[in-house]
Amino acid sequence: MRGRVLIADGDRDWLGLCERGLGDCGFAVETARNGLACLARLKRMPEPDIVVLDLDIPWGGGDGVLALWREGGDSPLHERVIVTGQAPPWILSERTGVPLACCLRKPFRLDALLNAIGHLRLAVGT
Repeated sequence: MRGRVLIADGDRDWLGLCERGLGDCGFAVETARNGLACLARLKRMPEPDIVVLDLDIPWGGGDGVLALWREGGDSPLHERVIVTGQAPPWILSERTGVPLACCLRKPFRLDALLNAIGHLRLAVGT
């Protein structure tokens, strides 16, 4: 196994594609279709290697998920968060106080996500 990835996005088809694609590359993948499910997964899997979080995820949004996670005093995400969407990542970092690894502007291809994960894993040494 190359690492654990949590992907939170409201698009069921995209989640399936990511789950298969990352799984084929040796990652253990958990998915969540809304902010509440994402928080539940983070509680169950407190230290994923990487979190891919859509800014526009239903039931809380990406900023809401990160703010609640930070306020809960749970395990830090250690700059292992990749956000997806349209807003610049510094806005989300400023709002939540959670450092972000990068932002992928939608739409993007699976190979762009794999590339971002590869660079992030090299940077943090996992």
